[in-house]
Amino acid sequence: SGRLETMNCLPSGRRIRSTWVRARDELAEARARTHVHLIRRPEGRQFIVSNRPEADLVRHYRWQAGLGFAAFFVGLGLLAVMFSGPA
Repeated sequence: SGRLETMNCLPSGRRIRSTWVRARDELAEARARTHVHLIRRPEGRQFIVSNRPEADLVRHYRWQAGLGFAAFFVGLGLLAVMFSGPA
């Protein structure tokens, strides 16, 4: 941004720091006046941020879990067949 470039071109390191401190303070004041919500982990609960409805997410992850279990048991069966072959 133009402001950042201007701050980097200042001759004095002290002026740069004071400009950054002033910018940080202005941001803190603006943050107190705005309605910005930070997402934080709820205590003792799991959460997911998504733009899909909950029912769609549940359906998707159930399918994914089912396919994972099926692949596990198919792999387990193939492993059993491989080790139980003619010796």
